[in-house]
Amino acid sequence: MSTPSFDITKFLSYLSTNHLNAPENLLYLAVMSIPHIYYFWIWVNPSGFTRFTRTLNLKDPVAVLANTATMIKFLQFSMAIYWFTQHGVLSNPMDNMKTLVLGGVFFLIGQILNIAVYQTLGRNGVYYGSRLGQPCPWVSGFPFNTVPHPQYVGSVLTIWGLTILFVNDSQIKAGAITLQVIWSTYYFITGVFEQYL
Repeated sequence: MSTPSFDITKFLSYLSTNHLNAPENLLYLAVMSIPHIYYFWIWVNPSGFTRFTRTLNLKDPVAVLANTATMIKFLQFSMAIYWFTQHGVLSNPMDNMKTLVLGGVFFLIGQILNIAVYQTLGRNGVYYGSRLGQPCPWVSGFPFNTVPHPQYVGSVLTIWGLTILFVNDSQIKAGAITLQVIWSTYYFITGVFEQYL
């Protein structure tokens, strides 16, 4: 028995704020917002974050941010797996070649952008070293010459690539599309505050 695959018409028809009434959806959105709230606090108050890390006897605020960001990503990944598996088995992307190609291309481009950002900036650049008193080179080459905020664009493309690859009808009906749109919006907001604050 094949599992239904991603369909753009269902994407549009199930985009609804009605999905925000379900407690598990609100929990999902809360967990996905954690890094963005955390990054905002550090971005607008880097000296406060540095003082906070020093009160914990931690000397490198960039390392603290990098390590906590990794833990938060694990929490987010766990939440996504939990939510999606609570609403049915993940679909098999091999059931539909268009789904496989579209989702695969989004995921691949997203990961290329993310890996390129990490390789280009290094830990200090990715984890706000310039705000936390660490030396960071200014980079204008790839991937920064392709799209604004390539790390966030890469993250959003990865989210949507995985969603397209594995979402099923019951997950769409439970609010997967609405949740992913809101999660993607978190990245947009983070990019805006990093650019303008």
